Amino acid sequence: MNFFLPKVESYLPPERSLPDFWVNIPFGVLFLLLLIACSPNDIPLPQNIGSMRLEKVQSGEEARREIDRLHGKQISFLRGYIGTYVAENGGGQLWLSEHSSAKEATEAIEKMADGMKQEKQQFWHFRKMIIEQRPVYLAVGMGQAHYFFQNGAKVIWLAVDPSLAKEAIRDAVGKIK
Repeated sequence: MNFFLPKVESYLPPERSLPDFWVNIPFGVLFLLLLIACSPNDIPLPQNIGSMRLEKVQSGEEARREIDRLHGKQISFLRGYIGTYVAENGGGQLWLSEHSSAKEATEAIEKMADGMKQEKQQFWHFRKMIIEQRPVYLAVGMGQAHYFFQNGAKVIWLAVDPSLAKEAIRDAVGKIK
């Protein structure tokens, strides 16, 4: 009558044993941590700026093409991000480019500031101000307030509807690290 009862050993594959399972757990945990670290949600743009919320993000080659298009030429930077923000009473966009060093970012800011001083057709009311101990440049044009500033190796440009401008720039300077 024993021929109806299967052997328990036959259900375990001979090449696997319980200790092998425990050996592979650290590799599984490492894999999960890598997936989390490479998450597409890991972007350096704030989810909210003032009363605006982040609605769309462009990154990679799409952002690079758009940033180059806005400059009218290819510029040197490592990574770029563009965030589109919306609120009930307006919106704006935030461009962020990451450079290889703070020195390179400073050079980019200085070039933009010099170019804006010369540009009288699209932008006016150009000035430099200090917000939270950080130099921030302002120009008005195309129906928006345009601010740009540096944080380490990052160059940030915020174009925002005038009614949201003051709150948005103060929040952006404080949030972008």
